[in-house]
Amino acid sequence: MVTEPNLEKLFADFCEHFNNKLLWKRKGKPLTKAILDFFSAEAGKLGYRIEKEEYMRLDQVWWSETSDIELALEHELQERRAGKLIQKEVRHLIDIKAHRKVLIAYLSEPDERTLVANVQNWIGTHRFKITYPAEEYMIVIGRPTTKEGKRVFLYRRYLFYYTGAPNGQPKDYIITQAKSPLDPTLNPPEP
Repeated sequence: MVTEPNLEKLFADFCEHFNNKLLWKRKGKPLTKAILDFFSAEAGKLGYRIEKEEYMRLDQVWWSETSDIELALEHELQERRAGKLIQKEVRHLIDIKAHRKVLIAYLSEPDERTLVANVQNWIGTHRFKITYPAEEYMIVIGRPTTKEGKRVFLYRRYLFYYTGAPNGQPKDYIITQAKSPLDPTLNPPEP
């Protein structure tokens, strides 16, 4: 049986899953693999199938029983410029026919503001005339910060309707950094 994914719950589960598991030191593809593994497990729990390879240059898609794309995921570690993220990753998500579209990126606060200020316009004006009326977008921005003098990670979630209008307020989650490098492969890069 297939269960529709809830983007808010998926984000909360993502943050809970990675709490106390990350150290903000290493760069590279292991974090993308860990994130794709998390999303793969979630897809399986909800009854969707995934391909082991990229589909149309997306990091991951969740296929329904009727071969519709339920969720399209892009995890971007390398690009730190909001304009390039919009032109490449956001535009790519806009162009794919899927019910839910997710971008996870690592940006500075100024670039995050630029991305969010422009993403509404891009979704609203660059989408095809034929869209899923229930199409949803989730943009997640991660960065290191401190809380009570301790290093933590801030992941901020934005939701958008298919028109580009925001769906509620942004949601912040603080993820506690791992105490030791128990799993050195799960370390995101500096923004």
